[in-house]
Amino acid sequence: TDDKISVIGDFIENVELPNLDDALILSSHLMEHMRDPRLMLETLLEKSTDETLFIFQFPGFDTLVQEWRFDQIYNHHLQYFSRHSFAHLLNELGCELVDAEVNRLYWGSLLVAFRKSKGRKANPNTEKISPGKVLENYSSFKNRLDVTNQYLKSIEGERLIGYGAGLQLPVLAYHLNNDFSSLECVVDDDKNKEGMFYINLPVPIRSSDGLNNLEETNIIVTAINFTRAILLRLIPLNPKRIILPLNV
Repeated sequence: TDDKISVIGDFIENVELPNLDDALILSSHLMEHMRDPRLMLETLLEKSTDETLFIFQFPGFDTLVQEWRFDQIYNHHLQYFSRHSFAHLLNELGCELVDAEVNRLYWGSLLVAFRKSKGRKANPNTEKISPGKVLENYSSFKNRLDVTNQYLKSIEGERLIGYGAGLQLPVLAYHLNNDFSSLECVVDDDKNKEGMFYINLPVPIRSSDGLNNLEETNIIVTAINFTRAILLRLIPLNPKRIILPLNV
C-alpha cells in the first residue's frame, strides 16, 4: 500500500523491468534456487548503470567443503557457488567484485557486493577448489558421522535426548544412517512444537521448558547450525554427555 514500494508477483523472466539507474539491488538466498542465474544477472545488468550496486547472499561452497558441512546440500538447491566460481561468472559478465565475506553463523553464507566494472580488470584470481579436495573432505565428513553413529550404538540403553527440532534434523538422520528411534524425544525452545512429530522420524518433540535432572542423561545436538547457542543452554544443566555430530 506504500506508493514508494512496488511489489511484482511474477518470475523475473516474465517481467519488463524498469531502468535500475544508480539503484541498490539486494538478493538473499535466491541464486541457489535458479536454473539459470546467469540469465537473471544479465537481465538485471542490462537495466543497470555503472553505479548500480548489487549485494547478493547465497550458500558458500567454500565453507561447505572446508567445514565438512555436506549435510547442507539440499535437493531443492540447483547451484552452489564458491568465491572462485562466482568471481569467474562476474568476469564473464564484465562485473567487478567490490567486496565479499562469509557469515559463518548463518549457514556459512557468502555475501558479495559487485557492479559493472567500467572496463577495469574485473576480479583478482581466487583459489579454486579441486574435485580431489571435495572428495577428500566428503570422505572425512562421512567418517565423522560413522564414528558418531557407532558411539550412539555403544550407549544404547542409556537415556538419550536430542536438542533442537530444526527442519534439517531428518537430513542429519539420513547422513548418520540412524532414524533416532533410540531418542526419548527431541526438545526445542519453541513451545509451539510441543507434541509434534517429524513425518519420517519416530521421535516426539517436547518443549525444553523444565529440562532438568540431566546427570544421567545424554544429549545429542540435533540442530547443528545452532550448536553454540544450544551449548550455552546445556552446559549449566550438566548433562552426562553432550554429543556433537559435527564441528561448528
